[in-house]
Amino acid sequence: NNKFVDVSCDAGDKVTGGGVFVSGSNAGGATPFSEGELADHINIVENRKLGGSSLTWRVRAHEVPYGTNPVGQKGWKLTAQVFCADVTP
Repeated sequence: NNKFVDVSCDAGDKVTGGGVFVSGSNAGGATPFSEGELADHINIVENRKLGGSSLTWRVRAHEVPYGTNPVGQKGWKLTAQVFCADVTP
């Protein structure tokens, strides 16, 4: 199970950084996964600016199923964040 998200700055802006957030819940959505549960089941594959003069930050994650996988059974969410600098005069 792979997920990816691209987020972009406005034209004329510069990407100065970005980040990735993984979240999810079990127990029918009532109990958030612990950081340990997410770390055991989700690998961050990409967390970077796309090449060249791109205005886009890409995050991609891969679920690592093994045994009884509560993340895969109940779902998880991938969120991307981009930091932009306004460089237009």
